[in-house]
Amino acid sequence: MNSSERVLACPSTAKYLIATFIDLKWIPSHSIKLFSFDDFSTFSIMQSSIHEVWARLQSGKLDQRLAYNLTKAFGTFSLPKEHPSNSIGEDLWRLRERVSVQHNVCLTDLYNALHDEGNSESDFRSIRDLIVQNDKRSSACIRLG
Repeated sequence: MNSSERVLACPSTAKYLIATFIDLKWIPSHSIKLFSFDDFSTFSIMQSSIHEVWARLQSGKLDQRLAYNLTKAFGTFSLPKEHPSNSIGEDLWRLRERVSVQHNVCLTDLYNALHDEGNSESDFRSIRDLIVQNDKRSSACIRLG
């Protein structure tokens, strides 16, 4: 795939489109989509709300969950030539990892908490702020249509 030790991955079917890095030594199940990228700029784009909306429009559903279609969603998504800064993506990824460990939750549970408007813990507010920053930075780079 690439010379790195990790690749981007997301679940085939999930409530939220959550991208993360997995170790190339792992053997993922058939229900994991892999992307041959190891950089935080691409992570930023893949984790943006713009990409999630695009993926939902281009992919199918299983019940109310996104059924990510590589050909229709990723294959038709125009990755920008000019990527957003690595720093926001890295900050978002590291903060998500830290908060997941501290709260002993998986990424789905973390995103459930992020979508809970009643949850005002500072860690979750910080992640929400980074998501907004990432969306602003990504939207300036992405051209759809």
